[in-house]
Amino acid sequence: MPGWIIYPYIRWNFKEDSVEYRPVLTVKVISNGIEIPLDGLVDSGCETCMIHIDLASAFEIDLTQCTKIGVGGVGGQGSVGYLTTVKICVDEFDHEFETPIIFADIPTQLLLGQTDFFTQFRILFERDQARFQLSRVPKLD
Repeated sequence: MPGWIIYPYIRWNFKEDSVEYRPVLTVKVISNGIEIPLDGLVDSGCETCMIHIDLASAFEIDLTQCTKIGVGGVGGQGSVGYLTTVKICVDEFDHEFETPIIFADIPTQLLLGQTDFFTQFRILFERDQARFQLSRVPKLD
């Protein structure tokens, strides 16, 4: 199992009038036998993993069959999300895990949140160096 892997922060046009740099990791999301590589924002403030609602059709997910759930951000604005389960694969670690995920109207393709991304990986944010590091959380025997 590899130790720590360093990733650069990625240029992010979060707002039309500004450019910032964010911890973005490309992972494979797998559902219904369909694998799609997506850029995921590693987000310590996000409770669960979330994916943009427009991608549900690409994974052949029928949102009417998912559990409807209320979602909200720091601003408190609530909207509706659709809860299901997918697999996420991080190639550099040769690691795949199943996780609950919410399809919702979010400002990116994918948010990698506390459940289960942060339980699978140790994350070290080094914003002053425009990088972050990942290592696997070791399994207890």
